[in-house]
Amino acid sequence: MFDYCHSKKFQESFRFFDYIIIQIDTDVLVDSENSNYNIPSRDDNGDELTPQQLIEKVIEKFRDAIGEDFYNTNQQKILFAISVHSIECWLLPMYYTDKKKAKIKNCLKTLNDRLSKKHRFTIDKNAKNPEYYREIVKQYANHKFLMQHYQDNPSLKNFIEEIESRNIQIVEEDDW
Repeated sequence: MFDYCHSKKFQESFRFFDYIIIQIDTDVLVDSENSNYNIPSRDDNGDELTPQQLIEKVIEKFRDAIGEDFYNTNQQKILFAISVHSIECWLLPMYYTDKKKAKIKNCLKTLNDRLSKKHRFTIDKNAKNPEYYREIVKQYANHKFLMQHYQDNPSLKNFIEEIESRNIQIVEEDDW
């Protein structure tokens, strides 16, 4: 992922698009024995980083990978969609009204608990079916619904507020 962000192909893509969204789940980056990304989930005192602190560390890693000069020239075109710790956490506000809507850990299990009741399917962590995701995110395609619920998840809130701060207009599509 980080190697690609330093590639010619990545850099050339900026000629064709108004915005490039870099989306990654932090669970693949932090404290993993299989990860060479070297992003700790704890600070120097051993305290767990807040979602915002973790997002900032991930963005810093991407900035380094992209290269400071290229990043500075194109930063207005780059949006980071960093989900702490998985993208499934962003979906919880659609299915929960209690404190589970703000979870950042074990979100797939929590989401699956609700999906099995409401949709009669679950998401397999090793074989994620895109059709299932299309089905469950339909509510977020409704701008009003999204704006009522995005603040319930800290990293989704960060992403939406980044879009708003740049006055990017998201057009609703009817073909969901």
